Amino acid sequence: MQLRDLLNQYQPITLEEILAQCEILPFDIYHLHPESKSYVLLAKANRSVSTIAKLAFQFYIRKEDAAAYLEIKTRSVAKYRETFETKMSDRFATMEEKAESLYRFADVLIEASLNNPQDLKMIEETRGFVKMVVDLAAVNLTLLDHLKREGDVNRYLYRHSINVFILASTFLQLHAMRAGGITPKEVLNAAMGALYIDIAMPQVPEEIYGKSSPLTDEEMAVIRQHPAAGYAILKTAVDEHQVVMSETSLAVVLGHHERFDGSGYPKGAKGDTLPLAIRAISICDVYEALTSPRPYRPPYLQFAAAKFMKEEMATKFDPDLLDKFIIMLGPKQMIEYEFEKRRLLK
Repeated sequence: MQLRDLLNQYQPITLEEILAQCEILPFDIYHLHPESKSYVLLAKANRSVSTIAKLAFQFYIRKEDAAAYLEIKTRSVAKYRETFETKMSDRFATMEEKAESLYRFADVLIEASLNNPQDLKMIEETRGFVKMVVDLAAVNLTLLDHLKREGDVNRYLYRHSINVFILASTFLQLHAMRAGGITPKEVLNAAMGALYIDIAMPQVPEEIYGKSSPLTDEEMAVIRQHPAAGYAILKTAVDEHQVVMSETSLAVVLGHHERFDGSGYPKGAKGDTLPLAIRAISICDVYEALTSPRPYRPPYLQFAAAKFMKEEMATKFDPDLLDKFIIMLGPKQMIEYEFEKRRLLK
């Protein structure tokens, strides 16, 4: 079963840019009915945007309208980039304000990239963004306190990539670089790769990645195609369209599901044969997935996730890097652990 044979008929969208730039809906808008799992028409094209402005839904469009939606998203990039850069350079702005600006800009970039990986402008656009966030993460750990985790299965794809990127930017700067073997330039390149680890995941049908029950072997085989598919997308951008992306970035996309004990995929590489960047980012990827809500389980508390990784997945990760990652998370997870322990003892 090939990824290209599994494209959905619909894709999720964010409404903010449409409300800001359009008075009339440029395409039909749908909602995914939670029980029937069918797409319901909410508003037809050429209606006023006010028709849906106040609805608290996740909105969808048909795939044939993706190009029109992408054009709207692309027009938004300059606005969000300017706001983001201004906020990052404002010494009076709070970390909460900076994080909110970061997410707004990142959402535009990642959604456009994941839903249309052929849009090379979005990849080019990310370099300045990556550098600013890596620099910010190096000097202010409170950025980690503003990670946003949402329960919607489609928004999860975008926010997961952003959150792994933030975790990786902080972790690589604070620990992996100090441990030796990775330079400041490679930290930037690795962070760039972390932002695009799931660039091929939107090609996997929602009924697979959003499934609330265990995946079949065939479904798992589809999921396991996404690192190689993402690598192929970006390698084509580099080779055929002269997009600048380092070998480290490409290696992170291809190898983020490899495991220290060799049980990962797609190559089953293990131990020190895995570059430091991949060993570090694989930890960030698993931790962020565990602490985010999924259709089949609630999110783990921070301590519970770290404890699970340390005790149940110990062989999967570089033990020294895993210890450093847990230290980076700080004392807050211990408070959560004590709270949960007391609750269970009542």
